[in-house]
Amino acid sequence: MTYEYFKKLILFRRDTESFKPARACFIEEKKKNRNMTGKGGDAIRSPRWLSIEDRSLQEIYESVRELLLETLNEDEGWKGLTRDDISVEPLSGGITNKMFKCEPPKPLTPVVTRVYGSSTDKFVSRTDESEMALALNKSNFGAKVRAVFQNGWVEDFIESSSLVPLDMKKTEILTTVAGIIKRFHELDMPHRIARPQAIAETATTSSPYGEGAAANVAGEFWETIEVWYSMALEVSFPEDPEKQKLLDALCVPQLKEKIKRVRKMCDATNSPTVFCHNDIHAGNFLVEEPSKKLILIDFEYSAHGPRGFDLANFFCEFAGFECDYSLLPDKTTREVFYEIYLSAGDTVEQLEKEVEVFYIATHLFWGIWSVLQSKFSPIEFDFLDYARMRLRQGAVLLGENADSMSPSKPDSPLETPKSPNAPSSWGTVNEAHFTKSPRHSLDKSNTR
Repeated sequence: MTYEYFKKLILFRRDTESFKPARACFIEEKKKNRNMTGKGGDAIRSPRWLSIEDRSLQEIYESVRELLLETLNEDEGWKGLTRDDISVEPLSGGITNKMFKCEPPKPLTPVVTRVYGSSTDKFVSRTDESEMALALNKSNFGAKVRAVFQNGWVEDFIESSSLVPLDMKKTEILTTVAGIIKRFHELDMPHRIARPQAIAETATTSSPYGEGAAANVAGEFWETIEVWYSMALEVSFPEDPEKQKLLDALCVPQLKEKIKRVRKMCDATNSPTVFCHNDIHAGNFLVEEPSKKLILIDFEYSAHGPRGFDLANFFCEFAGFECDYSLLPDKTTREVFYEIYLSAGDTVEQLEKEVEVFYIATHLFWGIWSVLQSKFSPIEFDFLDYARMRLRQGAVLLGENADSMSPSKPDSPLETPKSPNAPSSWGTVNEAHFTKSPRHSLDKSNTR
């Protein structure tokens, strides 16, 4: 299991797709939508559905070529091309989005055709995702989207490599990343216009999707955790007693009160609502060749939410998927980051205090996520052990007894739950420390 492979995971469930638009209407609709402008800029809009279920690779390749010829045939260079002019090959790493590199004759630029995983709209709003990709393009984030179709889009291919966790401690990389995150958090992005299906069906909290002040949209983050928790309660392994035993040790039903407790603590920090990436880690930064420019990618989880979560999650990811918390950034490293990131009105002390409590939220978020993955993901990975490591660390930071989630291996990094690089108040987090304070301001005209 490589780092690049695992980083692509998001919730996945295989079902049969029911909506496949008739090909007969495609050409007329394509002409009508040819110059349709989304929130983020110009892109060809197509009602076409690219079916890849239960088909051979050759059949899929032919469908991809047909899609490209019909959507890009008015772009300079693509007009007049035939199927034989386009080579198609699968890109490794994706599981939710099936990706294909499509290479036309030189000097034309290769493109990537991304096809959404089956029924992932239960967990990710695909309407939001495509509109968000277009909007982010206007701010120079992500690969340029060339065309959007019913179950995916076509974007430019970026020749690149990805970072690894240890790269983040290099000053030149860390300062560049801090600037990218700062700029991402300052984006003026539209709020969600559609809920993922599972949230629309299950949500119990009130959250103004598509309307309301940004301060209220922070509820989207907690709504996601609560919905995932309700789904995690339904996970079981009656056919695998050993796996069920591991699941039982996680004490999932007890997480309900913990979520309420941690939310109360996080709300008390008054962390400002910004547009968050929500999955910032080394593997989601590409190093473009030959320019060596860093490019932030993978926006499936992006939404408005508390700034503290995005920053805490970024620092937690220094530990990698092995959860080696001895690799967490020390105070000096964090201060290098803050020097670039800090906005007017913020201090290092304020930001450290805000981020500190959200470390617990990150462990809840990814711990519950991993419980769901253990049931639904086809990837061969020990999701239950990963859930154990994340939920146990969250319990440790809350000062709770985590014996039921003790490491199965004596040399596990969680044998020493408090990292020597952690903030001085780590180990346990006292709720009394988090009293109400004036809301921080992200005044874009006064940023450092």
